[in-house]
Amino acid sequence: MSDDLHRVRTLIAESGIPLTGSIIKDARPGNYYFAIVPVTRDSDGRQEPSSRRIDDVRLSLLAQGYQIDFVLSEPQTIDIEGGLRAALKTAYGDSALSVAVAFQGRRATVWVEMADAVMTEATVAAVREKIDSYFASFEVADLAVQITSRANLPSIFACLRIIRLLAPVENDTLSAALQAAGFNVPSPEWLSHRLDSMRKTGRLVRLRDGTHTLTANALQRLGTTKGRTSPDVTRMLALARRLR
Repeated sequence: MSDDLHRVRTLIAESGIPLTGSIIKDARPGNYYFAIVPVTRDSDGRQEPSSRRIDDVRLSLLAQGYQIDFVLSEPQTIDIEGGLRAALKTAYGDSALSVAVAFQGRRATVWVEMADAVMTEATVAAVREKIDSYFASFEVADLAVQITSRANLPSIFACLRIIRLLAPVENDTLSAALQAAGFNVPSPEWLSHRLDSMRKTGRLVRLRDGTHTLTANALQRLGTTKGRTSPDVTRMLALARRLR
């Protein structure tokens, strides 16, 4: 385990935020990580640990140079997710890097990250077939599956930075801008889920016309710089290009 990864794990442990599984290091250069937080809800629907507490820990880590995205996992998904993870690990070993499952009513969304070396069309089709077969025993009316590699997926910070330049921005325009910046956007559904998570954590607002813009809180967290590299200057240049 690298010194940075060990440091991140220690800081999260000291914060009291529970984790499920290992902390995942993003493949891109820099201190970018993902971690799964198991959450519970009381009879009134209050979440524990609260989103505010989780965000406080995220900001504390960010202040120390570590960018971490927390993925929330509720109890009803853990057994199903664990079974799917075990099935994929049995079939693909360490090439199945991570598995996440989310439910909304009877709709299930599955994200699977596979090692770059095995990301062929045949493997993707086989993984999809295995997931379909696994979920056939559950009462799921709609199943959405996203199979990706960790090859340069845009972090939340990267999405926010580009949204700041283009806001208010539609999903398709944002996707094109991310890809132009060299990121891999697996699908429109993947990007929609990414934007949903940013809305739930108070980083984005969805306007009535379906476009997105940053909240004042997100703008403050992103900060600014002076000079030609200022995001305000970059935004003006981006607006000028759009008006041509």
